[in-house]
Amino acid sequence: MAQNIPSNVLFRTGNGYGDGRAMSIFEGVFSDQRYEMQLKGGGATAYSRGGDGRAVLRSSVREFLAQEFMHALGVPSARSLTLYVSKSETAARPWYSPNSYSADPDIMVNNPVAISTRVASSFLRVGQIELFARRARVNAHDNALTELKDIVAHLIEREYQGEIDPNLAFHQQIIELAKSFRTRLSQLVAHWLRVGFCQGNFNSDNCHAGGLTLDYGPFGFCEAFDPDFQPWTGGGQHFAFFNQAAAAEANFHMFWLALRTLLAQDQQAIAQLDEIRSGFKVEMQQQCQSMWAAKLGLSEFPQQLFSQLMPLMTQTKLDYTIFFPRTIAYT
Repeated sequence: MAQNIPSNVLFRTGNGYGDGRAMSIFEGVFSDQRYEMQLKGGGATAYSRGGDGRAVLRSSVREFLAQEFMHALGVPSARSLTLYVSKSETAARPWYSPNSYSADPDIMVNNPVAISTRVASSFLRVGQIELFARRARVNAHDNALTELKDIVAHLIEREYQGEIDPNLAFHQQIIELAKSFRTRLSQLVAHWLRVGFCQGNFNSDNCHAGGLTLDYGPFGFCEAFDPDFQPWTGGGQHFAFFNQAAAAEANFHMFWLALRTLLAQDQQAIAQLDEIRSGFKVEMQQQCQSMWAAKLGLSEFPQQLFSQLMPLMTQTKLDYTIFFPRTIAYT
């Protein structure tokens, strides 16, 4: 294994977060919809940070099942196609010693390795748009601004075709893109709260620019209700269950900054884009309130009832999945 491993990577194996183990292998059009396929765990890539690029069976099975489960629940998500496991190869990964009370893994164990194939309309992330925008803002090279425009145009074509008119001037397409993504991202987080899903590490690299659930790494489902539920010991409270709306806004903020870079001195377009950014909280609130009303079996969001219900749910640590169907039955 390569020795130049960043010190911030867990166990200095390159297999903490950001390990670059996915690679795109195929694109195809099926029923007029373009899909991209990626192998996850197929080996080292140019972005593996010194790691081996492999995935172990337990996490691969978990991701495979979770993607299909989320899809069945009506949550926008990347999906699973195949899963293969090696009969001979293993990889060392962090785990817990017997009877351990440690918050963090404290030993290394050998696990069977696996390769999964995941499918989505694309795997474009906010972090990629953010990266190209940073290069453009500092004039990293002569084509930096052109590259930013190209990747945004690519995003529109791949994720918003049929929703954004390609005949519009490009600055107006940017405005429409910001509107559409704001809605999709807010709806996605409302879906997550609806089903009890916590992404665990919802940074811009794990935020799909088309509004899909992506990168099932440190994720979990809230069982005993806890607004601060966090399935990843290294995730911090800022990525906790009820903080996902704030994390989404931070990701949208970076997306907004990237798009703003393309508008140059077009003050009218900048003002429109800024208005969309300032309306993010309202959009998120509306989407979440509609979701809570539906979970309670009501036609409108009951603010007073909700304000009383949340503390009671937190204090009693009730079963988040079972509670709401029973609530609807007694409404």
